[in-house]
Amino acid sequence: LPIAAIETLLMLSCRDRGVKLVYGDYRDHIETLKNVHNAIIFDATGRRLDLAVAESPYDRSDVGGKPRHLTNYSVPLIVERNTAVDVAEQQTITGLVRYPINRANNMPFEIHYLKISKIWSNHNDTIYKEMKRLTRVLDSSNKASRFCRQLCIKSGSAESNIPEYASDKCDKWCTIGNAYDYKYYYRSDIELAMNRVLPGDELFSTALLTLALLPKQAAAFKSLLGGKLAIDVPLRDLNVEAMLNDSELQRNGVVAFLNLAVAANRTDVLFSLFSYRPFIYPDPLVPAHGVGPHLSQLGFPVLRIGDSLFTGDPNTGNGLSHHVELVRNLMGVLKKV
Repeated sequence: LPIAAIETLLMLSCRDRGVKLVYGDYRDHIETLKNVHNAIIFDATGRRLDLAVAESPYDRSDVGGKPRHLTNYSVPLIVERNTAVDVAEQQTITGLVRYPINRANNMPFEIHYLKISKIWSNHNDTIYKEMKRLTRVLDSSNKASRFCRQLCIKSGSAESNIPEYASDKCDKWCTIGNAYDYKYYYRSDIELAMNRVLPGDELFSTALLTLALLPKQAAAFKSLLGGKLAIDVPLRDLNVEAMLNDSELQRNGVVAFLNLAVAANRTDVLFSLFSYRPFIYPDPLVPAHGVGPHLSQLGFPVLRIGDSLFTGDPNTGNGLSHHVELVRNLMGVLKKV
């Protein structure tokens, strides 16, 4: 479902449960909010409630050779090393933040991926089956995927003591491409009705493919998209010949997936590019001095959740479904208090 539809359903669900909703700028309602007893604020805004709202944990605007938002904070401390990355911790005004370091340039690790949606209509679609087959073939022949899987299984088995579980997860986490169709997560009668809709008649797409990209591949695709990030660009607006013949996109089998997207023969196939740097706050409680001045007036505890707590690769557990799972687990704990 589009995020707007999900948010609408959540709002209606909250209304049914007697939740009072505040619309507009919360700062206009500070006096009213002060009268709420035993209030807790959950920040699911992607850190927009933080004092340093304009500066993500990985703002790389240099000041004196150091990231701007870290100039007055502690020096990064490497707390963990593995075969792939170093893991750093750093104290900031908004709390202790942990993030991976790219050994090649000693900078925060950056992830790039391409999302392609509206390619197929259901699991019986030839394009979908071919993409699943292609994923298996490329992952078995790709050195980086094999190395990732070995490292993942080793660490995952040690943490969960369930090797089969770790192996299944690592197959998903270490793949070049991941094909999804979310209609199969719906109730069986809804799934059946959605499968009856003919291709091209859908009100929205439930199918998508995510492709892991190397930095140079991300730069090449960004150029094809006219510099746009996180914005859907239809296939008809792309230079298809340049895309399929780009030397960088020939690597790791990425062009094979792109060929399939073109072969789907649907002009409304959408491409969007994402680049971001993973981080996590080990402690979800935001320090009192780390929130904006208006929230400080209220004196309520502020807890992080969703993108305010961590970001990372959607294939490794940062998608919206995992955020919902966090909320569900939290509600379970609160009911026991």
